[in-house]
Amino acid sequence: MACNIDGAPCAAQSENRLTVWDPATGQAIATTADASPADVDRAVMSAWRAFVDRRWAGRTPADR
Repeated sequence: MACNIDGAPCAAQSENRLTVWDPATGQAIATTADASPADVDRAVMSAWRAFVDRRWAGRTPADR
């Protein structure tokens, strides 16, 4: 399963999965990649670059 970093899917470094639960029903509704510390570091660095270069500053909330 993929993470989404820099606006594009990319392979997670771990094959581990997390179950997403509906809190209203207690039912499992999806699974997703369990991001590794390295995946999180890549995502944080991507967010930092977007903040520094202000690529999101001119966009409306709907576009973001």
